Amino acid sequence: MQSELNRHPHLCSELVSIRTIDCSGRTQVIYGNLEEMGEWSALLLLEAPVAQGTHVTVNAESGRLTGQVHSWSWEPELGYFVDVQLDAESRWSADWFQPQHFVAVPDGLRQQQPEYRPRSAAA
Repeated sequence: MQSELNRHPHLCSELVSIRTIDCSGRTQVIYGNLEEMGEWSALLLLEAPVAQGTHVTVNAESGRLTGQVHSWSWEPELGYFVDVQLDAESRWSADWFQPQHFVAVPDGLRQQQPEYRPRSAAA
């Protein structure tokens, strides 16, 4: 898998709905925005937190992804950034899923950015 620094090498913006399933089988729908994409991960900006380990389905106009919440962080002015590790069958490729407003960030420019460090939901 990719290093933490290159988890999300593509910036994007697309409205999404997230369906969560907790350990008791209850589902919840949360709305937000797909912010960044990587081959094995996605970064979402949501209106509510999602616990680490929760299985999620990300529904967008251009496609659907599934995975498990890796971590999240709270930004007071924006909301909850939720980092999702994608399932093997949802391994992302621009050939089958390309979000709206999609931008690939060159490696040199990405390394100049501060590393994204979400906190664990358990923290």
